[in-house]
Amino acid sequence: PVSERRCSYHFLEARGTYAPAMADDELLLSIDKCFWPKGVMRGLTPVLRSLGDRHGNLVIAAQPLKGVIMVKGAPDLIEGVKAELKEILEEHFPDAPLPDELTGGGSAAHAPEAPPPADEEEEEEEEVA
Repeated sequence: PVSERRCSYHFLEARGTYAPAMADDELLLSIDKCFWPKGVMRGLTPVLRSLGDRHGNLVIAAQPLKGVIMVKGAPDLIEGVKAELKEILEEHFPDAPLPDELTGGGSAAHAPEAPPPADEEEEEEEEVA
């Protein structure tokens, strides 16, 4: 009974209940469940674990029931792993669109769209004048 209490305490301590909060960030990459191939977890789990180990012990876990790949760790380490993670997702989820977080976000895609409406407004102003 005493050893069970110690294990319990260490388990809670490891989860952060008694330890100070870590400065970890979390990145959630959504992949629609319909794109998760049957049996993908068998090959994906060790690859993600190895990737996390190579990048400063990041926690990278696939959560197929949620349709999410979770990356947890320091923000700079998460940024450093994105390129390799993109390659892994392209390999294991060939039909799925890549999450915006790995393709440069939505900001770069929206920038080219903004100038054409401005040009159209200028043309309309010229036609009115």
